[in-house]
Amino acid sequence: MMGLEFVRDKSTKEVYEVEADVGGRVARHAQSRGLIVRPLGNMAVLSPPLSFTEDQIGKIGSILEESIRATQDDLAGQ
Repeated sequence: MMGLEFVRDKSTKEVYEVEADVGGRVARHAQSRGLIVRPLGNMAVLSPPLSFTEDQIGKIGSILEESIRATQDDLAGQ
């Protein structure tokens, strides 16, 4: 398992308020792109298979990047 923690400010590590549902937003965007991610507060948790190809790793990374960018767009529109 691995977790990605999302913070409002990298330098201060200021977290998002719970109502922003950042982990949930990232998970929903990822799921709509075919990747299951478990939201946990301001985190997204992944449980990749023990054996997978470099192409699959690249696809997971691309989907995560797209999902995080879509979440940033959501938050900027609030």
